[in-house]
Amino acid sequence: MTKTAMLQQSAALENERSIERLARSIEALRSQQLRTVEDLAQAVDPLALALAQLAEEGGSVIERMTEHVEASMERVEARTRVLAEETRRAVERLREAEAALLRARTARGWELVIVALGAGVSGALLIAWLPSAAQAVRRLIGL
Repeated sequence: MTKTAMLQQSAALENERSIERLARSIEALRSQQLRTVEDLAQAVDPLALALAQLAEEGGSVIERMTEHVEASMERVEARTRVLAEETRRAVERLREAEAALLRARTARGWELVIVALGAGVSGALLIAWLPSAAQAVRRLIGL
């Protein structure tokens, strides 16, 4: 059970008790035969005190709930700031990885160009060298 739910349950229980006391006081007033204003004031005084106590208890419950909600909001805001910072760092790492991949692709592209040029040059030299090599071999073997 959350703290808010416990506070709400406690407040509801306190309110029920206060309401029961008020109901008993009102019923007692109805059953009394009041003769003077002083009798009425004396009978109403506990009722007024009970109403004031109920209002005070309600105010303190609301205050405790407000404090709990504010503390919860502060925790949520702090966690949100942490998550936002973690997300920002993750995005930055993704951007760095993307840039590294682009650099690697570009570098790999140049490597392939250099290998292709090297193969082409080697092939051209081999083709150019083969006829003269063939003549040298024929001379060696006497053909």
